Amino acid sequence: MDVKQFQGMTLQEIEDRIRVLGHEELFVIGKDGSVLAAYRGNSNSVAFYSSDLMRRGATVTHGHPKGAEGYGATFSLQDVQNMAASNWAEHRAAASGKNELNYIIRRNPSNTEAKSKALYEKIGKDSASIQAEIKSEARKAGGNLSAASRRQIYTGVLDRYYSETLPKYGFDYITRNKGYNYNR
Repeated sequence: MDVKQFQGMTLQEIEDRIRVLGHEELFVIGKDGSVLAAYRGNSNSVAFYSSDLMRRGATVTHGHPKGAEGYGATFSLQDVQNMAASNWAEHRAAASGKNELNYIIRRNPSNTEAKSKALYEKIGKDSASIQAEIKSEARKAGGNLSAASRRQIYTGVLDRYYSETLPKYGFDYITRNKGYNYNR
C-alpha cells in the first residue's frame, strides 16, 4: 500500500482505522512516528517483507478482523515468532468488536538476542500443545459454539500462555481497552 496516504496519522488513528476493517492491514512505524511501510492482507493474515523484521526500534501494528476465526483477537503464534525474530520495539494487534482490546508485546530492557531466539523456539515447540488446549477448551464449552465464543476460547488460552511465557524471555505482554489514552 502507498504509505503517503497515512503520513501524519498517529498510532491511535491508524489503529482506529484498522480495527473496523474486514481484512488485516499491517503498519511499520518508525521511532519518529512516521509510517515506513503498509501492507494489506486478507481476513486471516497479512504478509510483509522480511526486511521489515530488521527495522530496529519500530512499532508494528496490525488489525485482527472481527470475523476472523484462527486465534481470536490476540496474537497468533506466528505473530509472536515474528516479534521474537525482529528488531522491533513493539508489536501490536488491534482487535475489532465490542469491548475489544489492543494487544501489545514490548521488548523490555532484559531482552537479549539469545532470549529472543529461545522464545522463537519455545513457541514452535509449544504450538501442538497450545492447539490441543484450545480444542480441549472448545469441547468443554460444548458443541455448536458461535464464532464469538470460539474466538473467546482461543483468546483466553493464548492470553494465559503469553502472560506466563513472554516475561520469562524479556518481553512484556500487555492488554489494553481500545479506549485507553495513547500518550503518543
